[in-house]
Amino acid sequence: MSASSPTLDEIRAVIREELARTKRRKEFLSFRETARVFGVRLSTVSDWVKHGQLRTVMVNGKRLIPDTEIDRAKLEGISEQRPNPRRGGGRPRKQELTLDEQIAYLKKYKVGSRRKAS
Repeated sequence: MSASSPTLDEIRAVIREELARTKRRKEFLSFRETARVFGVRLSTVSDWVKHGQLRTVMVNGKRLIPDTEIDRAKLEGISEQRPNPRRGGGRPRKQELTLDEQIAYLKKYKVGSRRKAS
């Protein structure tokens, strides 16, 4: 038994469905619409834009996110990456100094070498 091929009417129905779906799709989304798509807060979308995880374009004086950028972000799993600037999520940490470097810094700037006035 072999699977039957789709009929011409079934193919036409699929094409109509796909055309209707693509016509409803917006070319650019607002930050709020993008938040709804990913199921995150508006502030998370703002953080993604701020940290370069989502690109925006200016359209009539408004910053909008292209639908192609939404597709790219979905493929890369951006919704799993939520930068939190309060916890240093998007900024690299400063390199910590070794003990010798700390001592050299303190000596150079004479930190803690205040003398009492006699």
